[in-house]
Amino acid sequence: MRSMTEKIYSVSKITREIKNLLKKSLPSSLKVIGEISNYKLHSSGHLYFSLKDDKALIKAIMFNAGKSGVKFQDGDQVICDGYIGLYEPYGSYQIIVSSIEKSGQGELYKQFLKIKEKLQKNGYFNNGHKKDIPLYPMSIGIITSSTGAVIRDISNVLKRRAPYVKKYLYPANVQGENAHKSLINGIEFFNTDILTDVIIIGRGGGSMEDLWEFNNEDLANSVFNSTIPIISAVGHETDYTIIDFVADKRAPTPSAAAEIAVRDINDIRMDLKKYNMKMSSNIQSIHNNLKTRINMLKRNFYILSIERINSKKQFLDQRSLELSDLLR
Repeated sequence: MRSMTEKIYSVSKITREIKNLLKKSLPSSLKVIGEISNYKLHSSGHLYFSLKDDKALIKAIMFNAGKSGVKFQDGDQVICDGYIGLYEPYGSYQIIVSSIEKSGQGELYKQFLKIKEKLQKNGYFNNGHKKDIPLYPMSIGIITSSTGAVIRDISNVLKRRAPYVKKYLYPANVQGENAHKSLINGIEFFNTDILTDVIIIGRGGGSMEDLWEFNNEDLANSVFNSTIPIISAVGHETDYTIIDFVADKRAPTPSAAAEIAVRDINDIRMDLKKYNMKMSSNIQSIHNNLKTRINMLKRNFYILSIERINSKKQFLDQRSLELSDLLR
């Protein structure tokens, strides 16, 4: 038989007790590092996801994340700043996130913003400095790794769209310390040794650390000062580096850069066919107009000539009559 002094909790009561214990035992603000999974930005603007490591998982929510422009994806390693709360209807604890950043990228991102702000103030991003991409380039310089998918993707697109274009590869380091120097050398090579109509600088996607060399200020200066227009194609569509803002054109992927650089030969053939038809029509129209003018000139010349002849005839007849009168 149950003791009369034995305390019995309701579900809501014990849940509130647990919630109070969490508040008392944990700091009001803490940082949690983990990998994002089950990432979902709700139509309400709230962000729902889980943080996990190799041994555990915790649910997380960030209110009004849509307004802040936060964008992540499953698999990202992040650091969340917030506090632990308990959602009573489901009896589950979660971290209420106030801010979130990629792990190990906080300082890098600050450097990125600092360089970006400096170059923007110096006018490096102004459209007035950007050069037009030639409509019909005959040669393209490609600065990227000699191995990997990037050079294959670019070559395949160029071969399909513009087989007449000459391609020159400058094999460069696209990751690691001092890789920016290799990229700068490639730009100088195409500006001095082998002059091309356009340059593509590209590499595949990666973390901010992987792409960091493309945020180098010296590289940005080299891109800005290039006499040849440059298309930047670094990372995936969601990746942005400093040279993306400085380059004359930014492509979301290396394949897209090749699409931007050249016109499809089939489109060119169609244009030539239309121009040929239009030119033939114009020539025929000019020919007909000239023929009409010539006929009119011939007719006018004939009429004018006859008038002059008749006038002379009349003059002779008149003189003949006068002579006859004088003889009589």
